[in-house]
Amino acid sequence: MKYLKSNIRFLVLLSVFGLVAGNIHAQPNTMYYMKNISQTWEMNPANTGIESGWHFSMPGFSGADLKMNTNGWKYSDLIHQGTGQYADSLIVDLDKFYNKLDDSNIMFEKTNYSFFTLGFRTGRHVFNVAVTEKEFANTFFGNNLVALVKNGNAPYLGSSFNTGTFGLNGIHYRELALGYAYDLNKKVTLGMTAKILFGMGAAQSKDINMSVQAPGDASYVNVEGAGQLNVSGPFSFYTSPDGLVDSVDTHFDGSYLTNAGNMGMAIDLGAVFKPSEDVTLSASIIDLGSISWKTDVTNLALNGQFNYQGVNIDNSLNKNDPNYKSPGDAFSDLGDSIKHAFSIDNTNNKFHTAIPVKVYIGGSYQVNPNIEVGGLARARIYNSQASLSLTASGNAYWGNFFNVSASYSIIEGSYANLGLGFGLRGGPVQFYMVTDNVLTAVNPADASSLNLGFGLNFLIGYNKEKHRGPI
Repeated sequence: MKYLKSNIRFLVLLSVFGLVAGNIHAQPNTMYYMKNISQTWEMNPANTGIESGWHFSMPGFSGADLKMNTNGWKYSDLIHQGTGQYADSLIVDLDKFYNKLDDSNIMFEKTNYSFFTLGFRTGRHVFNVAVTEKEFANTFFGNNLVALVKNGNAPYLGSSFNTGTFGLNGIHYRELALGYAYDLNKKVTLGMTAKILFGMGAAQSKDINMSVQAPGDASYVNVEGAGQLNVSGPFSFYTSPDGLVDSVDTHFDGSYLTNAGNMGMAIDLGAVFKPSEDVTLSASIIDLGSISWKTDVTNLALNGQFNYQGVNIDNSLNKNDPNYKSPGDAFSDLGDSIKHAFSIDNTNNKFHTAIPVKVYIGGSYQVNPNIEVGGLARARIYNSQASLSLTASGNAYWGNFFNVSASYSIIEGSYANLGLGFGLRGGPVQFYMVTDNVLTAVNPADASSLNLGFGLNFLIGYNKEKHRGPI
């Protein structure tokens, strides 16, 4: 049973790190009230950003947004500097990691890169266009899975243990966004953005879980597994006649980035209301839509059980024995037995993935022509889970060339989030950078939320007299 405990721990740990590997947009909340940054329309299509003239960007000069967050746990909870005799080493601390987890846990990351943006105002009408490359990945797992890695199976002898659902959902897609806002009157602006989505690649896991049962005498362990993985992308899965996946080939080429076979639609809706000259209220819902995956689709359905009674090494002790079998071959036979115990159905049926939906509700107060304070509540809803954040910000403006925003946010139970953003303009060129957590630059290992947005805009035809904001 010593070998059993080690093997189960290794296999489950390998599964967890296989899912998490590579995961270390939504613009930072701090940007929401940076009124003279045109990208605010992506968070609320009625927040029209530049209020006169044209704004545009070009490939190589466009904006980028990077984001990662967990539901409170941090990298340093799992891996950190040791103490005592391990003071000069990094250690894996499964006890600390487990104690920081909830029943259900996530790691979410997202990256956006805008190829091109263009916007302009004419009278009461504002038009925006953007072409953006987007990807996100959402890893999810229960604390029971980590408990099995941490404790092995010994604490669960004589009972049944379930890891809970775990898996990874992620997609890569290109978005063509067409935005429109209209000033109903001096108090109300309504906005809408229609989006056409072109899916490049996707991975969608559904109901993947394992259960383990063992009698009190530990004479055997019964493992059951089930779940499904849907994949769309340049991958070919080859299976044997008995339903096992023998190999996987990749075939990336130019057609991957020009694929138009996986289409989707999404919509943004927003409103801004000014009950008085100094008070502004706003709300929006972003990315309400989905993508249908039809090209290069593979559906892998796993189901089965395996009764493990140990590895027979009786013939692996004496190399002179005519029936000698090396320990490596003995464990290889075990691996084959496990493979044949679990069937994998390989089909090619289309599937759908939703886009993470964001909801913003905000309010601000104009202290004087150059200073504004605001509050923002934001929810990201995906995979039946909601990620919540609250932000308070102060925003200052100096002429039409510089503005700065400072913020404090509570993000998924994390309270150490001090944000900073600025916009700097020289002639027709404007550069901006913003983050909700400047402290991550000092110690990223202790952060459960990271984000950064930056970009370069070109502003033409700006008219100070027409500008309605506090610049």
